[in-house]
Amino acid sequence: MTQFGDTADGFTASVTVYVPTSCPQDVLEHHLRHYAVEFRNWIIAAAAARA
Repeated sequence: MTQFGDTADGFTASVTVYVPTSCPQDVLEHHLRHYAVEFRNWIIAAAAARA
């Protein structure tokens, strides 16, 4: 679940990832790296839009 909200100074983000307990560790790590890259891209885009 991902939610973004505007604030006077920028935005807030609420990020929740659910995975089954049986999920292999390497799949979980890959998924978390993917999210890290995606959120970095969104934050950079948001900062550029403010400039």
